[in-house]
Amino acid sequence: MNRHKITCRKRNNWLLCFLLLTIVLFIPLSPAPKAEAGSKTYTLKATGQPYKKTYTNYSTYNEYTRQYYMLRSYLEQLERVGGGTLILDQGTYTITNTLYIPSNVTIVLKDGVKIIKGSKTGIAKLPPSKSLFQLVAPSKAKKSGAASKYDGEKNILIRGEGTAVIDLNYVKDTVGIVMGNNKNITIEGVTFQEMYGGNFIKIGASIDVTIQNNVFRYHKNSAVKSKEAIVIETPDTKTGSFSYSWSKKDKTISKDIFIEKNTFYQLERAIGSSKYSEDKYHKKIIITGNSIAETDSHAIRIMNWEECEIKNNTFTDIKNKTGSLKAVLLSGVKNPTITQNEFINCDRAIQIMPWKNNNKGSSYAVTYNQISEEDKAAMLLNTLTDMGEYLIRYNKTYNEFSKNTEKWAIIDNAVKDFVIEPSSEPFQNYFTNYSTYNKNTKQYYVIRSYLEQLERIGGGTLTLNAGTYLICNVLYVPSDVTINFEDGVIIKKTEETGIDELESSLSIFQLAAPSKSKTEGAYGGYEGESNIHFIGKGTVIIDLNFIRDAIGIVLGHNQNVSITGITFQNMQSGHFIEVDASSNVTIEDNRFKYHKPSGTGIKEAINIDTPDKNTAGFNAVWSNYDRTPNKDIVIKDNYFEDLERAIGTHKYSEGKYHENVQILHNVITNTVSDAIRIINWDRPVIKENEITMVANGVGNDRAILASGLKDPVITENLFSDVARPIQIMPWKNNEEGSQYAVTYNEISSDNIRLMQKNYVQRVTEPFIRMNKSYNVFDYNTDRYYIDSTYIRWN
Repeated sequence: MNRHKITCRKRNNWLLCFLLLTIVLFIPLSPAPKAEAGSKTYTLKATGQPYKKTYTNYSTYNEYTRQYYMLRSYLEQLERVGGGTLILDQGTYTITNTLYIPSNVTIVLKDGVKIIKGSKTGIAKLPPSKSLFQLVAPSKAKKSGAASKYDGEKNILIRGEGTAVIDLNYVKDTVGIVMGNNKNITIEGVTFQEMYGGNFIKIGASIDVTIQNNVFRYHKNSAVKSKEAIVIETPDTKTGSFSYSWSKKDKTISKDIFIEKNTFYQLERAIGSSKYSEDKYHKKIIITGNSIAETDSHAIRIMNWEECEIKNNTFTDIKNKTGSLKAVLLSGVKNPTITQNEFINCDRAIQIMPWKNNNKGSSYAVTYNQISEEDKAAMLLNTLTDMGEYLIRYNKTYNEFSKNTEKWAIIDNAVKDFVIEPSSEPFQNYFTNYSTYNKNTKQYYVIRSYLEQLERIGGGTLTLNAGTYLICNVLYVPSDVTINFEDGVIIKKTEETGIDELESSLSIFQLAAPSKSKTEGAYGGYEGESNIHFIGKGTVIIDLNFIRDAIGIVLGHNQNVSITGITFQNMQSGHFIEVDASSNVTIEDNRFKYHKPSGTGIKEAINIDTPDKNTAGFNAVWSNYDRTPNKDIVIKDNYFEDLERAIGTHKYSEGKYHENVQILHNVITNTVSDAIRIINWDRPVIKENEITMVANGVGNDRAILASGLKDPVITENLFSDVARPIQIMPWKNNEEGSQYAVTYNEISSDNIRLMQKNYVQRVTEPFIRMNKSYNVFDYNTDRYYIDSTYIRWN
């Protein structure tokens, strides 16, 4: 009987096991994560399960910790297989405890992913951690001193797509991502939010780190009220910095850290260090292109950084009730480059001062700064607007903020009007440390410095007080700039630079932005600089000093330019003004006088040309040479004396015509060659000018020589002491541009009748000579006589 009972019990147990196994096999489970064959890529959903079921058997596995264990299991699997990719699909992932990331791992947060720091684990023996991610292998995370120098984990990428969020959920003292002893780390495209007393990213002893295109926003006040969104620390037992057991406290610095194109908003501090280790300097921390706004403390706090660069960032609303917040505060810095940033509505832009650790690390000596003149000059190129103060403070004594303090003024960005004189120094002393800065180049650098500042602030005025300014190199003039020349100003072209490494230029002014002046093909059409005005008051002289091929002012691809009230003098083989590819230009009430012979004898005071490599008539690297003609050019009320030619074109581009060139009320006297030379002008107006003494009134030279002329209005001018008043003929370029076809004229009978109403006096030919065939002058030529009422016989 007993044996029978025992046998039945065994059979029943076997049957029960069979039934249980059958049920388990047919229970529907959550779908397994996608894994690409051989690629070590796993795609997880917020509802997913751990990589192995064993994690679900942990006593600490519950509804609070489920997603933590799921991600942890896959990270541990990636360590086992040597790396791979973990993709998180859209959804919310609540993470209670630290996730350790091994080498060669990419984590992709798809659009709509939200990783939230959980503050409850549901079980006392597993308290929630103070970090979300630590960049250390899971197998090493509990080993003391497992990582040192830069021999920790490497090649880790955390990338967000669309709107991917890491939310610290205002859990006190929590850090989002901890990296230490790492190499080649990238964090990009993630929105970090809701920090309370910790950091979004903590960096210790790491190299080759890129943090780019992220958003860091929102905080609750910490006890110290100066916690950084991104903190850079040195593992050091004395300072207590970077106190993670797996990182050896060997004081390894971080270097080659790139923090670029991020947005920081409503934080205590954006970036910085809070402690330093004596004689240890983080190297090459590069902070560029970021937007930082509304921090409660100093936006960037530097301690013991060497060769850092903070450039092209925007700082907005960095201020407090006492007016003492600094956008950038530096201590223990060596040779920083802090330049071309924009500071808007901040208390102070930059302050430099010695520092000493408080409490932990206070045994270290005070850390001082090393700032060169070049570093200073770069800092002065920052832009300030609506600031509490317009200067950089450099405190040289520890804990002393008044005495032994330099204050470097930076002009208010709202100030757009500047006045200089020959003895002035460059704007903010820029260029004074250049090896090429000397007595010969000083005034060139002075004017250049102000023109570059005017470009940075979007234009303004530069007034030159009386005196002589020696200019050896090109001054580039940007848009929206007016240059006022007071009575008694002389701008004199020189060739002396005082140093072999700087050759002099051939032009004084070029109407191109300084920042684009070396950019090949920067401008085309009429899309160059605009709204530029040169205004002379009283007697103002631009003196080319008979330097061969020198040019006073070069226009190219410009709009809305005026030049008034200036005496241009002493030209040899160049031009006083060159106008190419420009629109709406007025040259009024100037004097152009005196020349020495050129090689050709036909150099114009005002040259009107097209930028065309075939003709080589215009040479500026910043032009794209698109053959754009000029249009709407007004030259009026000027005086031209003792020149080869007054106004004209010497080469044409086939099919391109300068439109609406107006030459009005000018006096032109004593030219060596034709006073006005027209080539490819459409609808020009030449009216009420006085042209006298062309080639001493002998030979075959003309007051006006025209080719490629369309529908002109040439009337009511006075031509005296000139052989031929007007000659019109076909033309073909010589040498450069000779591949272009002959250019002919389109003249109506109305055009002729207006030409016959010009006054002539002491002329050889009292008629308009019109040659109809190219290079034929003795036949197929028409003569249109001046109306008798316009002929003056005395």
